[in-house]
Amino acid sequence: MKTGKVYLHVGCPKTGTTSLQNFLYQNRRILNDLGYFYPETGLAKGELGHHNLVWELPYSKPGSRDNFDPEQGGAKELTTEISNFPDKDVLLSSEAFTECLLS
Repeated sequence: MKTGKVYLHVGCPKTGTTSLQNFLYQNRRILNDLGYFYPETGLAKGELGHHNLVWELPYSKPGSRDNFDPEQGGAKELTTEISNFPDKDVLLSSEAFTECLLS
């Protein structure tokens, strides 16, 4: 799969991450025109961050998977979605990435 850079935003809780995710989601079309892609895959139900991508990892914290929705896709679906935008840089964001780094 050919793609541009992948920017992984590992936001700590209570640092404005939700606001950033809201901005990225609401401005997907503008970002796309500027060469950036904010995927739909991995967005947890009712959330604008890619938490599902983290929650499907085996080392995610117990209890953090309470909001996990397998219908929102995972790594395979993300790869397929990204492949439709090979010339774009990919933006991923989730506070849950912090949990994995600290595990």
